Amino acid sequence: TLGEVALAELRWDRFRPTIKQGWRETAGAGLLNDLGPHLIDQAVQLFGMPEAVSGDLAVQRNGAPTEDYFEATLHYGARRVIVSTASLVAAPRPRFAVHGTDGSFVKYGIDPQEAVLRGGGSPLDAGYGVDVEADYGTLTLADGTARRVPSERGDWRGYYADVADAIRGATAPNVTADQALAVMELIALVRRSAVEGRRFAVPLRAEG
Repeated sequence: TLGEVALAELRWDRFRPTIKQGWRETAGAGLLNDLGPHLIDQAVQLFGMPEAVSGDLAVQRNGAPTEDYFEATLHYGARRVIVSTASLVAAPRPRFAVHGTDGSFVKYGIDPQEAVLRGGGSPLDAGYGVDVEADYGTLTLADGTARRVPSERGDWRGYYADVADAIRGATAPNVTADQALAVMELIALVRRSAVEGRRFAVPLRAEG
């Protein structure tokens, strides 16, 4: 529907001007290590391993001991995939924005499951994992027509069921050690790119 994808932006922003206690706000942690794996894994699942990466890290809040902003660009020929998160974003940016030769898809809001669980809810509750209609994505075609796209219902329990099946030897895991290692390698290259100020080619490897 989107045609050939030219640009994809995957973001996970927050507005947290106050530094909180906890491991996420300590030296050696930071947003690249915290949220970077989720965003980079999404990009790799959608587009495969990139040819090269470039990154930018910053400490934007006074007194923050580690980076509270990062942006990484994954290069796929002429296609660019940008993954980013920041701690001082009060006005939401799109969670997903994908632009192609035939149209664009833009979606706001994050997966509702975490908020339900933090609020004392249960995966057994009616409506668990169902996105609110206000956060449905919008598909805009080249002719200017637009329509809302309902979100798929989420259920994180499937991941843990897969882990249990793999431990029992019933099935191979959907997420392999090679896939996890590939994401870790990309994170290391993003950090190195930010420090040295240059783009790095991604070594060729078999995708697990």
